[in-house]
Amino acid sequence: MISDKIAPLSLYKGFILPVDRIVCTFSLGLWLIGFFRTDLVLWAHLTNPLTTHVHYNQAIDLFTKNIKKYDSLFSVTEVIDYFWGTNKKPINNNLKKKINTILSTGKIKPLYRDNGAIFIRDHKAMLRDGRFWGKKGLMYIMKRNDGWDINQTWDLESCQLKSFFS
Repeated sequence: MISDKIAPLSLYKGFILPVDRIVCTFSLGLWLIGFFRTDLVLWAHLTNPLTTHVHYNQAIDLFTKNIKKYDSLFSVTEVIDYFWGTNKKPINNNLKKKINTILSTGKIKPLYRDNGAIFIRDHKAMLRDGRFWGKKGLMYIMKRNDGWDINQTWDLESCQLKSFFS
């Protein structure tokens, strides 16, 4: 099974590891996949320090079970909060109600943010258009901490705190 063989990947960050017919690249550049012959590409970013082999296994299993319906997989983080569009109108809450949607009741509709941790896509399609996402992408929903992405200086400083990993 593919997912059993991908478990050791977390030990080899920064290297390319062919696993069965999947090539795993860790942020070395999209051009790199052109050097390999494979069916699928699993693209992972080193800037998601809490994403582990468990998540890669789950994502691969989810994608392989749904490969006939979807052409790619991308990881997201569920965000439950009040959101407003650029038109200054609410996206996921109703201001016309007497009692507005309260976050703690769970009645607010979540939105999903691409966390950049995991992408799986057909190799030829990725080479052809240079994109991580296909037209029919499957979301792999991760917990907020598991999909946490280091994008800002404060993210990196938080990551360096010992207590963060406790």
